[in-house]
Amino acid sequence: MECVIEYLKSVKDSLANLENVQNIHIVLGNESCDIDSSVSAILIANYYNKHRPDFIPKDAIVVPVQNVSKEGFLYRNDNCYLYNTNGLPLDVLVYRDQINFEELVKTKNVTATLVDHHVLTEKDKILEDAVIQVLDHRPEDPYCCWDYSRVKVRIQTVGSCCTLVADTIFECRDYDLCADLAYMLYATIICDCKAFSLKSKKGKYLDSLIAEFLEDKYNFNRDGRGDLFMKIKRLRSDVSHLKPIQILQKDTKIIEGVPVPSMPISVQDFLKLDGLEGGYKALERFATESKALCVVLKGSNAGKSEIGIFYTPEGEQLKEKILHRLLNSKQYKGYDFEFTELKTEFKNVVLLNQGNREWTRKQLMPLIKDAAISENSG
Repeated sequence: MECVIEYLKSVKDSLANLENVQNIHIVLGNESCDIDSSVSAILIANYYNKHRPDFIPKDAIVVPVQNVSKEGFLYRNDNCYLYNTNGLPLDVLVYRDQINFEELVKTKNVTATLVDHHVLTEKDKILEDAVIQVLDHRPEDPYCCWDYSRVKVRIQTVGSCCTLVADTIFECRDYDLCADLAYMLYATIICDCKAFSLKSKKGKYLDSLIAEFLEDKYNFNRDGRGDLFMKIKRLRSDVSHLKPIQILQKDTKIIEGVPVPSMPISVQDFLKLDGLEGGYKALERFATESKALCVVLKGSNAGKSEIGIFYTPEGEQLKEKILHRLLNSKQYKGYDFEFTELKTEFKNVVLLNQGNREWTRKQLMPLIKDAAISENSG
């Protein structure tokens, strides 16, 4: 791990003294910055720093960026646990609020790799012309069209983006991955694939192949998959230390101006949180600060999964379009969430129970995007 720490320290030093730096390659994970996104960015950047592919300038500094503020990163117990237990100090990481993409694009030759996403958010759009590689495992966005003559794109349906990162790394037989980094890859794959539970159907063939390879090469305990998954899941689900507004901020993706927070608590229970700023008040504030007409909440806990659509008076039409798409997901996308509407005491909130829990936010996002694009174009 020491060599990785030294590499990350050197990256921060270079960013603080850019006078003699001309080429910068950014490796950027998605805006929720879960362990898959975070670990993928660090591991592939460290690999490219040692084994420079042809498409990255030889003298470029390779910068893995945690796509969240430093404060926001600390909301994620699972990330912090994984790095702390494997000896990676959090202060050597580069966070989104510590790097100015706009300034770099203006003054330097910037290239970029996207991991665990393939559509840039509004705040990262400045990198659009800089992107030369994409590694992602989520369903391909039909509205996204990279120039394949310029951008190396690998979008493959697997349980974890870390699987694609590991597959890339282990193509190089000369690359010696230390056990601590290998364990970070392994733990992330096990977590994302839900310990390869047959019921979850999350893990794919390549995920299983990589997990078994890591177990054999590094003597990781195959029988301990379930315990490892449950430990990380408990850490991820623990929001007892967070205020309601921080629960919303902890794992939010924004699609066409619509924030979609995912929470380890049911929507009803979140809205009923009390204190100086209760759940509902925090939601109103969150919508205002996000300048959002609608916020779509995804909440799950104790075998229950719910969707909440909060809308401002100006967002009522958008809410109706989102609701229509969600209730008719089978017609539009071929998969059925089996939503049923629930009663709620809260103003400007539509509450849905999700009968089919197989589908996640990944399947929710395309429906919201279609509705928002329809509203914006209308």
